[in-house]
Amino acid sequence: MRPVILADLIAAALALLDRVPECRSAEALRLLDRAHAADQFRKRTGLRHRDWGDGTLAAACSRMCSQSFRLSDPAAATAMAAILLALAQRRREGLVRRGGSPISG
Repeated sequence: MRPVILADLIAAALALLDRVPECRSAEALRLLDRAHAADQFRKRTGLRHRDWGDGTLAAACSRMCSQSFRLSDPAAATAMAAILLALAQRRREGLVRRGGSPISG
């Protein structure tokens, strides 16, 4: 996965807002996995993945975002927390380095 920037986190949190709170953690992990797979595809082919983009988290979420984002909204804050926790989990698992690139690739 490409390095995660603030815009990626906001896009992911927006994508998670449409999910029921109980499913946000699992969906956040899926978003990270999609971004990672898209980045691997981009590296192999030189092309963007048809559904998940160029390997950035924002691109993996681009078809899912439909709302505005305000951290003062409790749902938005918990969605942001879910994506941050998922990112931390993937890093602990060794699947993503601090810079966002996969350890294996």
